[in-house]
Amino acid sequence: MRTPMETGETNRTATGGMLVLGWDGETLFWLALKDRRVQEYGSEVFSGDWSSIRAKMGSYPTVRVTWLRPVFSLLPVPVAEGLEQEVMALQHGKTDLGLRTFRTDRLGEALLLIENDLVGVDDSLNVRWPLHTWSSATLGWLESKGKVSANSDFKISVFINVGRKRALMCRFHQGSLRWCLATEDLEGTGLLYHVVNSMVRDDLDPQVEKVEVEIGGAIQNDSPIIQDFSRFFTAVRMEDHGLIWSDGEPEASGMWSLLQYAI
Repeated sequence: MRTPMETGETNRTATGGMLVLGWDGETLFWLALKDRRVQEYGSEVFSGDWSSIRAKMGSYPTVRVTWLRPVFSLLPVPVAEGLEQEVMALQHGKTDLGLRTFRTDRLGEALLLIENDLVGVDDSLNVRWPLHTWSSATLGWLESKGKVSANSDFKISVFINVGRKRALMCRFHQGSLRWCLATEDLEGTGLLYHVVNSMVRDDLDPQVEKVEVEIGGAIQNDSPIIQDFSRFFTAVRMEDHGLIWSDGEPEASGMWSLLQYAI
């Protein structure tokens, strides 16, 4: 992906704005924003060395870093705080990865979101952007969708954000979070199974309840995922991610949509 900065159309040292960096485990995505407008964007296969993107994008007064659709757990603070390693091992199995935690009171109670993290990643980041801060796009996405659900005419709202490696999924009941996960199953039928199964476990009939489904991320309007859900639910729509692009919206703009929830 070639951005204006890579082609030499703009100065390599930013004088303002925000740089948002997000890694999905394979590809690093970035947005350069000023007054919440996308000035530049790009992506590249990422090996853990931040020097390449630092050379491309230069210095910014605000740099946010986030993982995109990582493996995560979300539990009440009294249950999970101080037991983060045990919680992740119990729910997802033991790994050599580190952990990063985020707390929220915006989903009805004090919750702790625990994400898998790369050990030592901050050491490299501190060399490139000493004042960078971490944010959870997953948590920001959940908080945002909770607000959408709270203002919806539908009793049940299902939200899905599809990436290249995983998809984020959640279900709200008029603003109350009932279920969420990150899955490597990116097929429409598989995603549909997760939604229907989660409802059945809660003694809900998916074909009787009033359900809306919003799908965003790395998909287009004619995606088989949209078609699979439309055959099962009557109210299915693409996410209007709301990003404003200074030089025109790219065709695959949904690839960057999750980054806005890290702001």
